[in-house]
Amino acid sequence: MRILAILFLPLLMGMTTAMTELDTAAQGLLFISESDHPLTAFELNASGDPVPQLQALAGDLAAPVETQALDYFFRNHTRMEPGAPSDQQETAQKFRDLQGLLERTLTGIVVYRVGTVQVHAFIVGRLPDGRYAGLRTLLIET
Repeated sequence: MRILAILFLPLLMGMTTAMTELDTAAQGLLFISESDHPLTAFELNASGDPVPQLQALAGDLAAPVETQALDYFFRNHTRMEPGAPSDQQETAQKFRDLQGLLERTLTGIVVYRVGTVQVHAFIVGRLPDGRYAGLRTLLIET
């Protein structure tokens, strides 16, 4: 529990403007896998390799970790199919806007996929002050 308090200390103290913008842009968007989960903003309070911190957030310090590029991670959510209903096109545009905001807000973005079956996905980059931050969600892959 103490580790989580340290990892989420910035959230307890109030998010930066950049993080508030990311959190607002992600509101109402669900990342679709075998179940749908929201994207939520997070910040890490430590520097160095983020992987151990992400494994701790996922609840398994030995969980396998894979990485992906941001555009690959969002590929199915940003694609606009010709003739798709307007609500699907609107959602795809919101994911495109979110991806653009992430790219403008964070540097060195990497998507970390932590675990198997219940995969904790973390979109991680650096804020201008050097701290790690981004969005997280849960994917179910059986």
